Amino acid sequence: MAGNGGSNGSAARFEYRAWGEALTALEGQIVRVGRSSGTRDSRETYIVSPADPSINSKIRDELLDVKVLVRVHAGFQQWEPRLKCGFPLTDAAVRRSFFPLLGLDPPALDRIEYTPQQLVDEVISICPGLVVVEVGKHRRDFVLEGCLAEITAVALPDRSLQTVAIEGEDAAEVVAVGSQIGIDVYENVSYPEEIRRLHSVGGLHRSET
Repeated sequence: MAGNGGSNGSAARFEYRAWGEALTALEGQIVRVGRSSGTRDSRETYIVSPADPSINSKIRDELLDVKVLVRVHAGFQQWEPRLKCGFPLTDAAVRRSFFPLLGLDPPALDRIEYTPQQLVDEVISICPGLVVVEVGKHRRDFVLEGCLAEITAVALPDRSLQTVAIEGEDAAEVVAVGSQIGIDVYENVSYPEEIRRLHSVGGLHRSET
């Protein structure tokens, strides 16, 4: 069935995400206090507005997934799912659901429905306000009390980075666990913000201090 702009009803989560070339100390803390819950590999297509990194939009596993930054609490960003629908994606979903979330007017649509590649090649790529970035991820997942954590090797088109993140639905719990592992001494930078920075300045060099 073609995607019609529905959401999966997932709850909003608070997230704190650090970036670097080697986050050794932070990685060690998560491995020490967390419980491993497996690994995941994925290829994902991020659709980023350099002017507005508060929209986290990506294509993964034949799904269009859009989350919106709704507030910040104690440095933790709360992201709310707004759209998750499968492909082929209908023209109505592109026009009435996806582009309004991006805060942009859609270009002329020539198809009744779109595959992921058609959406990127024929719609996204001709919008001057959007950047498309292919990202490879190797994630190691952990559970820390009632929170989730990940240690991820991220392959971008021109570089490789590491990101470590913690997330959870309960603000007080995720703040406490984040302080325990020391993630709050790093800057909290989301995927769309990191991609925006890399795109804007031609790349960033970060290393752990």
